[in-house]
This record gives sequence, structure tokens and C-alpha cells, in this order.
Amino acid sequence: MALEIRRRRLGLGLSLSEAARQIGISRQALLAIEQGRVPRADTALKIARTLHTTVEALWAPERPYRWVGQPSIRARWALVRQLTLFRAQSLAADVSVQGTVVTPLPEARPPERVVVIAGCDPALPMMADWMQRLHPGWWCEVWPCPSMEALELYRDGLVHVAGIHLYHGMGYNEPWTRDLPGSAGVHSVTWEAGLVARDSHDLAVWPRHWREGRMAVRQPGSEARALADRMAARQGLDQAAWSGRPAGSHLEAGLWVSEGTARVAVSTRAVAALFGLEFERWAEEPFDWVIDRSPQEGVERLLQTLTHPLVRASLAELPGYRVEGSGQPLWSHGS
Repeated sequence: MALEIRRRRLGLGLSLSEAARQIGISRQALLAIEQGRVPRADTALKIARTLHTTVEALWAPERPYRWVGQPSIRARWALVRQLTLFRAQSLAADVSVQGTVVTPLPEARPPERVVVIAGCDPALPMMADWMQRLHPGWWCEVWPCPSMEALELYRDGLVHVAGIHLYHGMGYNEPWTRDLPGSAGVHSVTWEAGLVARDSHDLAVWPRHWREGRMAVRQPGSEARALADRMAARQGLDQAAWSGRPAGSHLEAGLWVSEGTARVAVSTRAVAALFGLEFERWAEEPFDWVIDRSPQEGVERLLQTLTHPLVRASLAELPGYRVEGSGQPLWSHGS
């Protein structure tokens, strides 16, 4: 925590000499503490007071884990590059968390046998269920998020797999991954994306709903938002003028339309069918997985799940889904 002491001192605009004077120790003594020497308890208290913080904040041990999402007292966990905690999305959890102490719960899964995939495909939880059925003793944790966030989590070593569907002038997906050495792309599925509404009239007048903020789209960094922006530009709509509340997922967008919170939304044909909504096809989008090229047993089992005949048949049953080429390698970036 020596660097933390120096960081806080500089943040307060204190020179080494001035800080030492306020603490009541020599300049040389403070320099030694900033370089790692552990002070006496009374000196540590004086340092904390001078820097407007607590002893615990300056000398607490480094956390032995990294968080994805907001910290909480119950979490799911997985071993990626290091122990990674995910805010529990239900009461089901692996661990309880108090400060830096992580305590496994009786139902905890072995973290080294949990594979984490981030992305927005509404079918990912179904694939996770299949993996657990086909490979007993292994689990798949799904972190729902936009494609760009999934890539950032993968880049930071917080997930094993990033699921993305990102349009690029040179094609989908691969151009967005060229700064990820040692990565490879594998095709998952292709789906139909477009506009969903409760009736055909709302589909026809969607530009009006855009202007009035009654159209649900995803947050920036998602391909659904980018698709909405592209279609709005074709209609001459001011993209910056959209004032609706971003939907957190494709399913949430469909739910908002079904319950009347929004009049139209950008989502998938499968989501429209789930909620009994009208659908207007705007694009056909491949959803691909970005993986580490180095062999990882959990990722290999996830890929085996994707190509299993039963799983492919289940995915093909979803409206607007195509599974041709599922599991096919698409690109590889060298280390």
C-alpha cells in the first residue's frame, strides 16, 4: 500500500517534507514508509489522519479477486486469469463477501470448473444449461452485456469468452478483435434483428416513436443501438435527439413493449415471438465467440456443447435463428 500513501499525498498537493511535518516524523522516515517500510501503530494513525483517510484504507491487504459488475455481499465466482466475482443476479450464489474475505457457501461450485461467457444473445442461458447437462461437474456462467462491454471484459481477462455481433464496414466482428493477440473467433449462431411492436401500426410509425422517446433501444456499445442509429439516419432522424431509456437486454426491450412501457423496440425475432409481438426484419446478424487460442478445458467443453446435435436442434427451433456453421473457426490473431 506504499504507492497508495504517495498517491493520496500527491492528491492533496503535499510535498514529502510538508506531509512529514504534519505527521510529526522526518522526511527520510516518510520516504521509507512510502517505499514499503511498515510504521508503528501510532505513526500509521497520524499518517491516515494527515491524508484524510483510515489506517484500514492504507494498509488493508490487496483484494484477492476482481469484480465484474457492482460489488455485493453474495456473488458467483470463476477462475479466469485470477479469481473473478460476479454480482449475483438472483439469490443463488457461490460465496458471501465481506470486505476482502470471500467465504464459499455450501452450494458453491468449484471456481476452476466455471466457464464465463459475456454477451447479449438471449439464447446463452439455454447453452449454459446444455453445457451443464452434457458435461456434469462443469458450469457455464453467463454475464449479459453489450458486445463492446463483452470485448472489454475479455481484454481485461475477466471472462473466458466474449460473444459479439458488431457491424463493421469490412464485415461483422473480426475487425473489432484485431488488437487481441492470441485470440480466435468461432461462429455461434445467426439471428434476425429488427423492430418489435404490439401491432403493425406502431411498426409503420416507428420514426414518430423515436422522436417522442417511446422507442426502446439498447445502450451505446451494443449492435442493437448501432442498428437503430443506422436506420434512424436513413429516415433523417436526429440520433442525438433520441430520449428513451436504454433497455438492458434484448429480452428487456421485448418486455417493455409487451407491457406498454415502450411502443416499439429493437430486438430479435425470437424475442418478438416469445412475447407475441409483431416483427419487422432489419438485418441478419452473426453472433460469434472470441476465445483464447491457448487450450482451456472449460472453453473446449463449451465449444463441444455448441456443436452437439441436440443443442443445434434446440437453437434451430428458435424463431429467426440459423445454426449453419456453428462452431466453425472464423479467424485467428497471432500472439
